[in-house]
Amino acid sequence: MSLQLETQLWVQALTRRANIEGSYSTIERVGDKERGDVLVKIIDGKGGGSVYGKAFNPDGPTVFRRLPQGSPAETESDANAYIEGRITSDPDLWIVEIQDHAGRHFLTERILPDKDPFS
Repeated sequence: MSLQLETQLWVQALTRRANIEGSYSTIERVGDKERGDVLVKIIDGKGGGSVYGKAFNPDGPTVFRRLPQGSPAETESDANAYIEGRITSDPDLWIVEIQDHAGRHFLTERILPDKDPFS
């Protein structure tokens, strides 16, 4: 049995970490409070944007990766376009936006590399 943090609590912790470090964060969209998936949109202040989301990990602990897989978003408009497509297919989706001049994501989970090392 795996104990998972409720999504709402996890999102609140992420936004608080970002705000404590001096970045602006907001919850743009509220999904299912207990088990909704989360996308984290990062805006770097120079027009750059990226999206992070949970990735499958058969070993257990939650991991994240930049999305979309294979060709990650590079601009804020790329990030928004990807997110709009995901919202259409997942009504329980949470969207967190973090604006940070250095482009930090404040995720404490492991981040998978953009490129698959086995390909």
